[in-house]
Amino acid sequence: RDGLDRACATDAAACLELARLAGDSSSAPPAPGVADSLRRACDLADASACGRLGVHLLEVRRDPARAGVALRRGCDGSDAVACAVLGDHERRGDLGVAQDLTAAFAHLDSACRLGLSGACSDRDAMRLLGLDPG
Repeated sequence: RDGLDRACATDAAACLELARLAGDSSSAPPAPGVADSLRRACDLADASACGRLGVHLLEVRRDPARAGVALRRGCDGSDAVACAVLGDHERRGDLGVAQDLTAAFAHLDSACRLGLSGACSDRDAMRLLGLDPG
């Protein structure tokens, strides 16, 4: 682990491996080191790590404000899951900010375009309900 810890300073893959070794990011109680390893990988511009960090912060740490930041970074880096989770929470208005249907639709649309079919269904449901910005 020491070698991975050193490598994690510059290598997102090493950080992701450290997070895997620390335990599943959705485990409760939270495994020590998961959030730190995912945060380091996210800081090294690994969009999927940002998405995983956001989910971890939501589901395990119960920190919606920091989760929103991580999910936005993941979505900005084209992580479909991050976009879908962010869009879903923006639709409901439970990421520590007011409900934002325009942003929710855009993020679900991004997730759909990135290949996440569930996000397409959610986006289309918003459209059918007249909740799309267009």
